[in-house]
Amino acid sequence: MNPPQNLSGGTFTSAAFLLMMARQASIDVFYRKESTMFSKHNPEQIKETAHDLVDSAAKATTRAIDKTVDSTVRLSEKASDAYDSASDKTRSALDAMADRGSQYLHQGASKAQEYRDLAREKASQYRDQAETYVQDKPLHAVAIAAGIGAVVASLVLLAAGSRRRDD
Repeated sequence: MNPPQNLSGGTFTSAAFLLMMARQASIDVFYRKESTMFSKHNPEQIKETAHDLVDSAAKATTRAIDKTVDSTVRLSEKASDAYDSASDKTRSALDAMADRGSQYLHQGASKAQEYRDLAREKASQYRDQAETYVQDKPLHAVAIAAGIGAVVASLVLLAAGSRRRDD
């Protein structure tokens, strides 16, 4: 009798199947001894046949239990190996993600530093240009400043006047 197969091609070991095998072994021994047992009505042969049946059933049960234990141990080892493998892969993936995150953080900080330095440099250049312009053309600078001041003052007065009308 062949054991049922699971989807991966390995032997499917279950207690029910193994018990069925033990029962079949007992039946086989019984049928072999049946003709002797019932044809001669000999108490010693009946006793011997009964002992043979019990021994056969015990051996078949022991084999079934041994197979179940072996199968359970193999399955447990496979599950442990699969867990270890998945754990290692997960740990590796998390380490890689942490490394990439750290790289991105350092790259971002480096870029921010670079842009800050560039902005300081440009601000310094514009300040120097403004100082040079004021030194070279002080009257133009005063006129421009006065013009800008007049525009800002006009805007403030217009805004204040429109608020008064809205109230």
